[in-house]
Amino acid sequence: MDSFLAEIRIFAGNFAPRFWEFCNGQLWSISQNEALFSILGTIYGGDGRTTFALPDLRSRVPVCTGTGTGLNNVPLGSSYGSESVVLTVDHLPSHTHSVSATVAPLCNSGSPEDSDNPQGNFLSSTSPNDYFANSANAQMGESPVSVTIEPAEGKYFPIDIRQPSLGLNYIICTSGIYPSRT
Repeated sequence: MDSFLAEIRIFAGNFAPRFWEFCNGQLWSISQNEALFSILGTIYGGDGRTTFALPDLRSRVPVCTGTGTGLNNVPLGSSYGSESVVLTVDHLPSHTHSVSATVAPLCNSGSPEDSDNPQGNFLSSTSPNDYFANSANAQMGESPVSVTIEPAEGKYFPIDIRQPSLGLNYIICTSGIYPSRT
């Protein structure tokens, strides 16, 4: 089968066959490759006076050019996308957390108690002086026990977003049938 000049194929070998080159973005001389330059131009790089570049498909997945329904336009020769993304709190939808807590009276021995005499007994609190008395019938302070839920803290590490892949070589035909334009 004859190949068209500038045709790209996937090749499983570790070398580029005769009349083919790896799609690694190499710069080529226009004067020595006028036919190939007439197809590629400077779409993939080069200065357009003495050099042009082959497409660079290293670590890239080719996609069709144009605009699909509901998708962004993909111009010929454009590169986009990332291998990873860092998610932050700004990427998460707003939400709430509900918490319920029960505080039972405790005596100083640590066991739940119901007592008519508060002497020596206290409720759980961050400030026990509000809830105990050294003498019977003393006025005890009223202060609530508060529960605080701190927001979860995380580290911002990149998350790999690449699809499962297999490394193969893309090769481009550098000497073949010149494709006719329709």
